[in-house]
Amino acid sequence: MFLFKALLATLAVVAVASASKDHHHHHHSRKSHKGVTLHKLCSWNVVDYEKCSDLHRSDRWESCQLDAGRAYIPENNIPFSFGFSECGRVFVSQPRSRTGVYSNLGYFRLSDIGKDECCPPLTPFPPKYNATLGTDCCTEFGVVNVDRFTIDNCNRLWGLDRQALGLNDKHWNLRSPRLLVFDLNKDVLVREVVVPADMYADGEYQLGLVQVVVNADRKNPHNAHAYIVDTYNGCIVVYSYAQDKFWKVCSPQFYNDAKYSRFTLKTCKNKEITYYKDNFIVDCTPDHKNKQLLCHSDASLDEFAVDFDELNHEGVARCSPDSLSVQFLGQKCLYGQSSVHALNNDNQVVWTLQEQQYGVACWNRENRLHPGAVELVVSDHHALPYVTDLKLTDLDLSRFLDEPCKHDADKYVVVLSNNYRSIVEHGFDHKDENFGFYFFVEEEALDCNPECLCKDYKPHKSHDRKHKGYGALA
Repeated sequence: MFLFKALLATLAVVAVASASKDHHHHHHSRKSHKGVTLHKLCSWNVVDYEKCSDLHRSDRWESCQLDAGRAYIPENNIPFSFGFSECGRVFVSQPRSRTGVYSNLGYFRLSDIGKDECCPPLTPFPPKYNATLGTDCCTEFGVVNVDRFTIDNCNRLWGLDRQALGLNDKHWNLRSPRLLVFDLNKDVLVREVVVPADMYADGEYQLGLVQVVVNADRKNPHNAHAYIVDTYNGCIVVYSYAQDKFWKVCSPQFYNDAKYSRFTLKTCKNKEITYYKDNFIVDCTPDHKNKQLLCHSDASLDEFAVDFDELNHEGVARCSPDSLSVQFLGQKCLYGQSSVHALNNDNQVVWTLQEQQYGVACWNRENRLHPGAVELVVSDHHALPYVTDLKLTDLDLSRFLDEPCKHDADKYVVVLSNNYRSIVEHGFDHKDENFGFYFFVEEEALDCNPECLCKDYKPHKSHDRKHKGYGALA
């Protein structure tokens, strides 16, 4: 099951923050690779929820009670992906690859993080609908199983609800998968669209719809395209918000490379483990400057790019792969397989998770990509044992710094890491920090790793934020 495999993915949280003279928290920082300071945002030993006193722990295996909130199993709630809203909420997804996941989507507020560095309890999302699965396994308004979601520059949350469960080698298709779009200004569902059956293969292939990324026009929110990653078939399903229509593009370049399917890392108890991935394309990143979508598989070192004009043209899609022009950008370094990228469209720096190196690396979109061009920026086996998601943000995280930052902190790299590999190998320990958000200041990291900047890049020294308070970079 891909969901089960996906939870093995690397996950680290890095953020870029602005300096502040007032520091209300005494957070612990860690000098990481090349002197870059890794700051802690918050962490959980066990994921908790608001107002969950009515939940009852249950291990019962009944086909219609698989993931009902009443069958809450705390140890099976494993954060995998996250995103920031403009008002300072941190949204988290917990794919239902095990029983007892109370809420597939939830959020907490940055303002609620206290001095103890514990992440606040999650509030299930969406608030007006049943976050859990009902007794009939398909609650009408419930969010069943979203993997990686996106919050766009119009403060909308886009998620692909696969409406399927893959648990312990058993598979259930509840309904057809659907694309959900929520307006986070009002927390309302503004669009729900069923994905046509010819966009994916029936059966277990619904679980291969693993990620949604969005290219949206802030001035005209209807001018938006969503790109849904189909990792089982090596395709990108395109959705036009204006046309309310789907099409898909497929290419052999979206496949994996068997030579790089083997992963090795150490658990928190320093036991070396090996596992394998057979995913095709797993991640796409919008490059607005070059008007392209960067794509790769986490079981490959190759990086590709496709023009928006081609992806957004249904005629080209119908003829793919014959008429689809996929540009090979280059190959990353050994052990540089990555599940997630984040690109700064100003300086063209690409931040990438490094699962086997417990950290984050960078390279520049404007430079030729080759193994020597990828620089490891942070590496911390204790804080980042298994990195699974990464975001570049301009939200203000200065109050979580230990001391005033010496660099301009307009942006932060935030990483989500979990202890999943150790949990599988050694069991769940309630005393361990099992899920943590960590971040670093982008400019500090680039000062320590100037190779990640384009040779002719000139920094934009502006401290005027487009969005006051919190906000995610489009």
